[in-house]
This record gives sequence, structure tokens and C-alpha cells, in this order.
Amino acid sequence: MKQFKTLIINEWNTHRRTLLAPMWMLAGIYGITLLGIVIGYIKGGANASINLPPTPWIDTFLYEGTIIFASILGIVSIWAAIIAVDGMINGAFKRKCEILHHSQPVSLPKIMAAKFVLLALGSMLLYMLLSLFNTLVVGIFMYFWSSAHLYYAIMAWLQTGMGVFLSLLFVSSFFWLCASIFKRKSFFLGLLSILGLEITITILKQTAHLKIPSLVGYLLKLINIRPAISMAPFIKPTLNDTVSMYWQGFYSWDTVVKLVCTIVFLMAGYWIYSRRELT
Repeated sequence: MKQFKTLIINEWNTHRRTLLAPMWMLAGIYGITLLGIVIGYIKGGANASINLPPTPWIDTFLYEGTIIFASILGIVSIWAAIIAVDGMINGAFKRKCEILHHSQPVSLPKIMAAKFVLLALGSMLLYMLLSLFNTLVVGIFMYFWSSAHLYYAIMAWLQTGMGVFLSLLFVSSFFWLCASIFKRKSFFLGLLSILGLEITITILKQTAHLKIPSLVGYLLKLINIRPAISMAPFIKPTLNDTVSMYWQGFYSWDTVVKLVCTIVFLMAGYWIYSRRELT
């Protein structure tokens, strides 16, 4: 366990600048917001007021607003993980010290496990803390200014967090596989591979008249943080109905596919990486 912890710390020290990108973004937004408030206060004086939406819609505004901002922060977290995964897998190759790294008295499964734990769970933990901080700040502010219910902000945070976690696992494991296959420019070559498959599918559909769904379209559906939900059962759906249907949206085949693909990508990536020629 001590050895595993040391591996995680080493990976963190190497890639923390990339993984901390969501924190820098959030800090920048708060810095600009505070600067705007100060300037507005100086120009408008103590009588400056804030106009909020009508009270009947304030909970919906808080719920949807929290989801939107948390989703944006989640996209940044996923993007940071995509950038970091190439460095984790191919960093030693680019520095021409793979043989030195693999000569250490540490098993390869433990090394790879430490990398992915930091990549997925570390990124997710940072995201949840940052998004919770923002949710509480905005939720408490809305509560005091318009009596909005903090409950809906917390529900939005939890639901978006679940969506980000599933998408982060799926996307990071896919580019984990790409980085194991391609030692250089794994991100672009991975996207190029998807494009090549999509073109092949399109040609088959046109020439053989096969009904094959779009690969890119389905991948975008899987990457989507917010699950597809239907409000058809409700004549006049309330906000509580929306929250409930959002939770039910995670109980779908798309979630199963994401988890299964994550496992397959990880295992395939490890198998390929373990058989690469060291330099």
C-alpha cells in the first residue's frame, strides 16, 4: 500500500498542472466576477441592486443553472484527463527513459493502476470538490436573495457529478487505449481512427445498403454528461418530476455500455502497453 501511494504521489507531482486546470478556470471566473462586483459597487454605490428571475421560477433557474455550470466544469475536467493520459502512458517514451522506469522493483500492474486511479478518481475528486464549492456559494446566495431551495442545487450537483463520472471513465479509458497503441500524437490519431471507421461505415451503408447507425453519433450520445430523459408520462411535469426522471435516466443501457467499454479499454490498453518495445 505504501508503494502504491508513492506511485500515485509521483504521478500527481508530474501531472498536477494539467489536472488542476478546472481549479484555475474556476478561480479565474470567481476573480473576474468579484472584480465586476467591486467595479459595479464603486460606480453604483451602496444602492446597487441585483435583479433575479421571478420567484415561481427561481428553483428551476437554480437547478438548471447549477447543471449547466457543473457540466462546463466537468467538460474541462474530462479535457484535462485526456491531455494527462498521454503524458502518463507515453511520458517515459518521449523522455527516452522507459527502460529505467520499468527496471524499478515495482510490478507493471501496480504502476498502471496508480496511473488510472489518479487519472479517473483523482480527477473526479477534484471536480466534485470544486463543483460543490461553487454549488454552495451560488445556492446560499440564491437562498438569501430569493428564498430558493438549496435542495435543488445539491440534487443538480449530485446528478451532474454522476454524469461526469461515467463520461470521464469512458473517455479517459478510450484515450488510455489510444495512448497505449500510439506512442506519439495519440489524441489526434485516436480521433482519426474514429473518423476512419465512420467513413467506412458510411461507405458500407451506401454501397451495401446496410442499416448501420452512425458511430460518431453514438459516441457523442455516450459522452453526453446529461442522460436522455422523457417527460411524456407527465401532463404538467414539476421540478420534482424532472429531478426524479433525471435519476432514472442513469438506469439505461448507455450506462452499461459506458462501464463495459471502460473495462474493455483498460484491459486492452494494459495488454498492448505491456507488450510494447521499450526504448
